[in-house]
This record gives sequence, C-alpha cells and structure tokens, in this order.
Amino acid sequence: MLSKLKNHLLKKDIAAHNPHRKRKICSLKTAKLIGIIAEITDEDSYKNIFSFIRQLQQYGIKVFLLGYVHYKSIPFFCLKQLSAEYFCKKELNFYGKPDSPRLKGLLHESFDMLIDFTSEKHNPISYILQVTHAQFTVGANHHHHNLYDLFLDVGKKHTIQELSQIIDHYTNKLTNKQ
Repeated sequence: MLSKLKNHLLKKDIAAHNPHRKRKICSLKTAKLIGIIAEITDEDSYKNIFSFIRQLQQYGIKVFLLGYVHYKSIPFFCLKQLSAEYFCKKELNFYGKPDSPRLKGLLHESFDMLIDFTSEKHNPISYILQVTHAQFTVGANHHHHNLYDLFLDVGKKHTIQELSQIIDHYTNKLTNKQ
C-alpha cells in the first residue's frame, strides 16, 4: 500500500515538472555536452565509467556524470569532482525523488545527449529521465525503454565500453556521420 502511494506521488510530481524539451538527434562525435547516468555499485564500476568519460573528454566533449549509489551513503571511492554528482538513498525524498540542490540544477541542463548506463529499475533514474531537458536520450535499460529517444535492445548485459561502441555506431547511422 505504501509503495503504491509513493509511486502515485512520484507520478504526480513528474507530471507537474515534465519539461517540453527540444529533441535533436546527435552522435557521440557531434555532441558538445553529454550527461551520463550510471549506477555505481563498486569501485570497478566507478573506474569503468570514468575510463569512458576520459575517452570522451579527450575528444573535447564536456561530460557530466550523475552517479546513483543504491546504498544509504556514498562510498569513499566516489571522489567529489566538478564533472560528477553522486546521490544515494538518503538523498531521496519520501517517494524516491532525488532531493539534492545540485542535482536539481543539473536536471535543467540542456545536454546534447543523455546516456543511461543503468541496467536495473530505479525510481530516481526514471524520474531523471522523465524530467531532463536533454535533447537526446539514449539507453539500453529495458525498465526505462519508453523514456528514451533511442532505445538499444542489446539483449544480454554489456560492459560500458561495449555499449558505448553500440551507441556510437547507431547514433552515427542516424546522423549520417559514418
């Protein structure tokens, strides 16, 4: 009963804040500002996502990470950086909405592309995907498939590097940048 009430309140909040965003297809090569959503489960997942971020930054792309930690507190290896914001369970309100002031500001950022690297269903991630001002949202999470502009049904679970190559391949095809 309580979970139904929480879901109802979250849907009501999303409906009140649902932006009318400008949609525009872009590729990894043409994007200037990319937002990345990732679930940080351990130190290896942290290192993998930052390896991908460094690759993008080498191409002159400004990248920002929204890291969700499904614990009560943020672990020691999630280093505070200007290009990363982490949030955990204690930073969610009663019905699962991220309540960090810095994260609220990021939701209004007009990313050229927002990439979701999560694989599980999390209400805070659903909320972010629904209220983002990003021009193009991409992901392979079956739980959020209706929230993407480009859903990649890749079947089995892929590494961040494999999924980024798939995203690069298909966004290049969509934008004729092969």
